[in-house]
Amino acid sequence: MLIKNKMLYLKRQLWPIKVFVKNSFLFFHQKKKLKGIKAFRNKFLGQSCFIIGNGPSLTAKDLESIKEYKSFASNSIFKIFPETNWRPDYYGVCDKLYYEQHKSNILSNIDIPSFYPLDLDVLKRQHDFFYLRQQKFFSKKRPLFSSRADLMLFDGSTVTYMLIQLAVYMGFKKIYLLGVDFSYSKTINNKGQILRNNLIKDYFNNDNSENNLVVPNLEQSYLSYKSALKYTTKNGIDIINLSRKSKLDLFEHSNIKAVKRDK
Repeated sequence: MLIKNKMLYLKRQLWPIKVFVKNSFLFFHQKKKLKGIKAFRNKFLGQSCFIIGNGPSLTAKDLESIKEYKSFASNSIFKIFPETNWRPDYYGVCDKLYYEQHKSNILSNIDIPSFYPLDLDVLKRQHDFFYLRQQKFFSKKRPLFSSRADLMLFDGSTVTYMLIQLAVYMGFKKIYLLGVDFSYSKTINNKGQILRNNLIKDYFNNDNSENNLVVPNLEQSYLSYKSALKYTTKNGIDIINLSRKSKLDLFEHSNIKAVKRDK
């Protein structure tokens, strides 16, 4: 029993060293895959951009009105493409389960520079795609925020958090959120409980299949947005929520009609 306790103690003491060695090895092993992202650092310094959520308040008309801005989108945004000539400039996915289920549709519909975590086995395609090292942890606390996408990003239980970190890395000083309704018919809380409200519509179309695959944790996402707000406020970056109907109350809220093009 004494020997077993000593072994457990030794294992706990050596655990940080083991993690450090493992991460160091992965860093050098993955360094080549991460090289391409450096071209985006401060590429749009001082400019404004849109990050598009797929909430039910999103309309094709709104997307048509933001063509002059750089924009980021994610997941099943391609389902609205038949309704609009607008296309995002950048695309991202961070959930492995979602990607595995929809990779053929992504391949068929997305032909713009795209960003994926390293643990996704991305299909080869004609357009550029870039890998990101994304640290996953859910501690019921605010995750860290990274301004260095070439080194590491942090998982925030929402792809929007990944895109905000990317936008900051690219140098954008004003980030508009559109279609980030922060409301789903089925969610999971930090206790692991599934919560349902069938009166809520999940997405801009009537296909709720995504919510059956990946159940959002709004409690963790809210903490992530808090981290984004803290970092951006400290560093002179504005995040403004232009979503028509949003329960995300952290950021300044405005109307898309009030947005003036940057000169």
